[in-house]
Amino acid sequence: MKGTRHNGRSGKNGVYNPLHNDRRFNPEHSEHIDNERVRQNIYWDCYQGYTTMEDQRKEDNFSFEQIELAFYEEHYGNYVMKQNERHVKARHPDRCKEVEDVWKNKKTCPEESIYQLGTIDEHASVELLVLVFDEFKKEFDERFGSNVHIIDWSLHMDEATPHIHERHVFDATNQYGEIEPKQEAALKELGFELPNSEKKRSKTNNRKVVFDSACRTMFLDICKRHGLELDEEPSYGGRKYLEKQDYIRMKQKEEIADQKETILLQIDKVNENRLELAKQSSHVRANEEIIRSQEEKIKQQDIEFANNSDRIFKQGDLIEEQREELQQLTVRIEDVETLLDEVSSGAYDKAVEKVAKEAMLATRRDDIRLAEDSKKWIQDPKHKASKREKDYAIKRLDGLIRKIETAMEKVVIRITNQLKQPEKKKTVVEEIKKEVKPSIRERLAQNVAKIQREEAERRKLNKGESRSSDLEILSIPLYLLLNQWECFLFSRKGAGMKLFEAVKEAVTARSAAEYYGIKVGRNGMAVCPFHPDKNPSMKLDKRYHCFACQADGDVIDFVAKYFNLSVKDSAEKLAEDFSVPYEKYQSYNKTKDYPKSKQKKQTLDQFFHEQQIRFFRVYSDYYHLLKKWKVDYAPRIEDDDWHPLFVEAMEKYTLIEYKMDVLLSGSLEDRARLILDCQEEVKSIEQRIKEESSRRPGCTSGSITKS
Repeated sequence: MKGTRHNGRSGKNGVYNPLHNDRRFNPEHSEHIDNERVRQNIYWDCYQGYTTMEDQRKEDNFSFEQIELAFYEEHYGNYVMKQNERHVKARHPDRCKEVEDVWKNKKTCPEESIYQLGTIDEHASVELLVLVFDEFKKEFDERFGSNVHIIDWSLHMDEATPHIHERHVFDATNQYGEIEPKQEAALKELGFELPNSEKKRSKTNNRKVVFDSACRTMFLDICKRHGLELDEEPSYGGRKYLEKQDYIRMKQKEEIADQKETILLQIDKVNENRLELAKQSSHVRANEEIIRSQEEKIKQQDIEFANNSDRIFKQGDLIEEQREELQQLTVRIEDVETLLDEVSSGAYDKAVEKVAKEAMLATRRDDIRLAEDSKKWIQDPKHKASKREKDYAIKRLDGLIRKIETAMEKVVIRITNQLKQPEKKKTVVEEIKKEVKPSIRERLAQNVAKIQREEAERRKLNKGESRSSDLEILSIPLYLLLNQWECFLFSRKGAGMKLFEAVKEAVTARSAAEYYGIKVGRNGMAVCPFHPDKNPSMKLDKRYHCFACQADGDVIDFVAKYFNLSVKDSAEKLAEDFSVPYEKYQSYNKTKDYPKSKQKKQTLDQFFHEQQIRFFRVYSDYYHLLKKWKVDYAPRIEDDDWHPLFVEAMEKYTLIEYKMDVLLSGSLEDRARLILDCQEEVKSIEQRIKEESSRRPGCTSGSITKS
């Protein structure tokens, strides 16, 4: 009788797939098996233990593919993560891999061995084969279990000759102290030497040859203990014996009838064990539900805290803007430079606090999340550790989280001290002053001159009209400084200005949409009525904006477009439907609208809309670039020098986010002021993104010179 043991990782069709071995879920994928006997197959894996075809309908039953991938995630996930970090640090992100890539690679994938006692004509009984293999596995684990791990095996009864498919993986400790799948290093740690130490390692002269010889000798010795007489010479016949179709089914059915009772008893024992395990798992799942509900509450509290913080931040910005407007109206300030110094210094101190908090979160958020994920992994019912061991591990992880939080506080102090150094503070404050350097009085004088020119042209067209007082002329540029486009449009609408102001103050776009029958969600999203929209794409608040068709405006614009009305008729309809009181009066300029003014209004509206779309696109690209820099260039250890791109991301991330919010949901006044003040900034950002794209196509995190 022949006793065979064959090894391999891949064949003519690539890496061996465990799907051939695991026939619980798709037994009809192969032509050479007997579907009547496929239910007699027995399966084992390192997580679930023994299973049969009857377990395929159970909820917690997993295939060999899932088992092997979970094993690789558990044992080699840390190695893959650390290796990827080293690749990124060495500027080779293209070399990064996933755990699944390691599992499928022909050098690091599991090795498959096939065990068989006999041939199609004469073979040992199934009971004897299972007994021999069980003893072989125990001795194999005792001798080589530190570096070679059996993941799963299956006993196939549905082919010509009963045989066992077993899959195992080699691993060893690398130079960094990490466990990685590596055959040669694993065999070296186990003490195997080359067959011929005087020659170089090759396909025939390697430690794997010695290892296979030792395994075959161990397998034959166990067979001899059970009274089997086997050929001593190894047999290499490939897998043809598995694919033979002309076997005698009647003879096998007689053997199956004798074995069925024994197998059923074994299945009953396995089912009893699984039932007990299911009871224990139910208790664990109940505790997991409690923990999950508490985590959801914490997440909701975090969201509320973040929303409150954003509102406070925006209110602070509005207060600062109101202060600037007061300074513009108060032209009696004699020393603006001194004021700029104070404002710039205060703004820098606030930015330092914000950067410190963001850096703290960026550097330690992943570590805390990793510790929390480890706690969840320990609590997983798949792991058969005792409650005492799990509680001890969770206690150690909680201690680790407390240490990380202590380190976070130290990082905040260190960042604050570094940024508040006089040299760094002086440089940044000077940059802030350069951006706001243009004199307020100069801007006022420019606008006064502009309005005076427009008034002179208007007087030429409107002969016979009374001149405006000096007070009127001086008040106009102050209003234009706050909102140039809105002032121009209202000057043309004349009698309707008070109506528009009253309607905008009393009615929001969201309340109007709900009043006219549009369903608005709790988050303010609704299906856009201005284009074929299946999913909600319109944001409704004080204003409205559609992210699909780019429809945008205030409540008056919304009703005018929804009912196909003029702007004035829309405002009057809103005032009537919502009972909004307003004052009717005539404009100081009672002349008719001239074609020249109308043409200017259309040009300004078009320019405003185009600039708004352009600004949002540029800020969005820059926002995602900053977001990537915060992660890619964050300090990995406490004493690392800060990368310039990381510093830039921490300084400008929140500011760019706020400007995007203004463009989406800010008032007309806020958007106009933003577009007027940030023209040069947007041009600079556009040029920078263009240069980076031409230098490194497809890369957004390369080395960029700070503009």
